[in-house]
Amino acid sequence: CVALPARVASVGLDHEPPWVVFYILPFRYLYLMLALIECSAALVIFVRRADLRVPIVIAGFFGGILEVVSEVWYMDDYWHPLSIIPNWPAPEDFLYGFGVTALTVCAVPVLTNSTYKQQASIDQRSPRMRGSNVFGLAFSAAVFAAYMTIAPLYMSGTPSIWLAFIAFTGLGLSTLYVNWRNIGIGLVTGIVMGLMALVGYGVGLNFVVDGDAFLRQVWLLYGTPWDARILGNVPVDEVAWNTARGWCIALIYLEISCQQLVVRKDATK
Repeated sequence: CVALPARVASVGLDHEPPWVVFYILPFRYLYLMLALIECSAALVIFVRRADLRVPIVIAGFFGGILEVVSEVWYMDDYWHPLSIIPNWPAPEDFLYGFGVTALTVCAVPVLTNSTYKQQASIDQRSPRMRGSNVFGLAFSAAVFAAYMTIAPLYMSGTPSIWLAFIAFTGLGLSTLYVNWRNIGIGLVTGIVMGLMALVGYGVGLNFVVDGDAFLRQVWLLYGTPWDARILGNVPVDEVAWNTARGWCIALIYLEISCQQLVVRKDATK
């Protein structure tokens, strides 16, 4: 008898879920499979697009770390995912964060056949632009700090997933003070990541497993006023979170890296 993961036991699951994935893998590997699918897609882009390798590695690494750290917060009031190991941090957290963040910075370049081009660094910009850049990044940091400390106090009872949605949206908006022309990239990226979540959760929770039974066991918002779903068992908060996260990361990456997207001159590379 294999001991139940702590995340599962903590929500009262008294048995290993009977569902299997493709009639081969136990259900507890589903999160890992999702993470590996995301990483595999990023790997394909990494191999085929040499110009996107640096963004994939850098953004993916920091996205993985962010996912591991933030998972502690989400597990408190949002969900308790099944994992291949009993305790936090789980390898799936880093792999999923790496994969989804790498895909975020690659979404628009792949769809529009564009690439990242270095702009003038912050030290080479005009004093006015340099001041705007510093102010924008400082404001972004202030928004994030307020979100982590003040917002939970005044928004008591609001699930962490929706607080994250507000924070990601606000952080993305704050970068537009510096360069509002990036708004299109942010919007397209957010929509693409939201649609990916919609399709992924739609297939997984409607066709691969008994989605309602799964959500009842690991989704802490099940049966609460926050239990909103679309297309069967797809949680609205997951689609919203992925959309806002994609919007925010795309804009933050452009600003921090001092890059812009330009059409590729040689589409064969």
